[in-house]
Amino acid sequence: MVTIIPDNEIWLHQPKAADDLQTAMAWARANSPIDSQVDSILEQFSDQD
Repeated sequence: MVTIIPDNEIWLHQPKAADDLQTAMAWARANSPIDSQVDSILEQFSDQD
């Protein structure tokens, strides 16, 4: 069996990147998104036109 990793994804398999990604995923699981500020955020984006 051969595992092929595209050049643009090699960094994902480095120990530091893998650790950082695991930390980010754990944070995302512990901090669920909330919808309470969606309208104000969308207004900020629309003001940038």
